Amino acid sequence: MESQDFQNTIQFALEREREAVTFYQQCSQRTTRPGMKEAFIEMADEESKHVRMLEGFKPEQVEKVKLREIPDLKIGDYLVDQSFEPDMAYKDLLILAMKREE
Repeated sequence: MESQDFQNTIQFALEREREAVTFYQQCSQRTTRPGMKEAFIEMADEESKHVRMLEGFKPEQVEKVKLREIPDLKIGDYLVDQSFEPDMAYKDLLILAMKREE
């Protein structure tokens, strides 16, 4: 992979991960259900870890990475898109997160 292509790919991934952090933080502030605030904060924290990982990733590390194929179970294909609702149930949070990850 060319250096510029690598940088563009990392930049794209960083933008998406930062967007996810912001989204889950906003959801944690807007939710009305007990326990959901913590769930959204955990999701934001997980996405923040992804940001830190990508920020530290260097082109020379690409050759050292061992990729293994992970089968797509296509679970998301059977779920209806979910949008944020302040009183959403935990199962709906999981669907929302799964669809956003797609």
